[in-house]
Amino acid sequence: IWLGSFWVVQEYRNQGIGTKLLEKAYAKAREFGHGKISLFSSDPKAPEWYSNHGWEEFAENTYQGHKVVLMEYLL
Repeated sequence: IWLGSFWVVQEYRNQGIGTKLLEKAYAKAREFGHGKISLFSSDPKAPEWYSNHGWEEFAENTYQGHKVVLMEYLL
């Protein structure tokens, strides 16, 4: 399953909101029987944030002219 259009507005960051949203996404994916969640991001800061939450980078690519990092989280 893919996680898409996921971000927290700047003024609400660093309050644990993103972590709580990820936890809800993990629970819903498990409920539907999925074993992993994948995503891609063009934000250069995103890979570090996701890595800190247990995600693994598995590829880099280009999407619509932008470098993107593909990551996955095993449930």
